[in-house]
Amino acid sequence: MTPELARLAISLVDLTNLDDRCTDEQVDALCARAAEHGTAAVCVWPDFVRRSAVALAGTGVGIATVVNFPTGDERPYAVGAVTGCAVDDGATEIDGPLPVNTDGGLIANGEPIGASGLRQVHELVHQLRGTAGDRQVPGNPKVGYAQLYGAPGTAGVSILST
Repeated sequence: MTPELARLAISLVDLTNLDDRCTDEQVDALCARAAEHGTAAVCVWPDFVRRSAVALAGTGVGIATVVNFPTGDERPYAVGAVTGCAVDDGATEIDGPLPVNTDGGLIANGEPIGASGLRQVHELVHQLRGTAGDRQVPGNPKVGYAQLYGAPGTAGVSILST
């Protein structure tokens, strides 16, 4: 491999520390390595985004983080809150295991009682058909999941597949 090709390869890599026991010192060392070698980004837990943004200011190295990770079972409100904080703290890339509320959910569409489940299924059909436009999930999705709950004792789940 030529030195030019090696530099190009390094510039496309994210240095990552998603260890549950990650420390401030480890994040500082990760950021120093990324800045020294010119990687594309560091990937850290949301709690470390602000620290990374300070350490990497002016270097051109991006800050990636993950939300709703690794289980994918966080409530949509919590995912939105953590995502918003990460962006405010300086994240340039957000990733996670599953797309949630690709059409904006209740915040974007309101809560027409009784119709929320239909709206979710409608969005899933578009996602599975590949006709969701700007909201389209990449990677040719094969399965979609919708859930709703209402008055005590009222709940529903729909699983659609191609």
